Amino acid sequence: MEKQIWSFEQFFHTISNYAKVGYARYNLSTQKGYAIQQWYENMGETKMIDLKYIIGKYDNVHPDDRKKLLDYYRTIDKNSLNAFQTEVRVLRPGTTDNWNLICKNIIATSNFLYSYRQGTFVASINKLPYQC
Repeated sequence: MEKQIWSFEQFFHTISNYAKVGYARYNLSTQKGYAIQQWYENMGETKMIDLKYIIGKYDNVHPDDRKKLLDYYRTIDKNSLNAFQTEVRVLRPGTTDNWNLICKNIIATSNFLYSYRQGTFVASINKLPYQC
């Protein structure tokens, strides 16, 4: 089974590089998670840093679009919205006014164990379809 999982992960990695699709999973409570390299690249990051320095801050995202993302995160705790899809402008690395347009899908799920809330996980999927 582990070999099948490893094989799938390698296949997904190849596809994500070709299709420019990135994926991240992040626990808002513990501020821990992981992302594949393509997610970092799509978010304008030049290296894989701890997600807590990206999610909830979005330094490379256009200020107008950053507000949309942060507003969404505020609704998660109220359980009023558990999925969000938008396009955001992400600053191209090494530039100050060149933007990539990213299609972003965010899905929030809660894990319940023994009737208490363990944490909210955010799955962030982004795709780099074209440039502005």
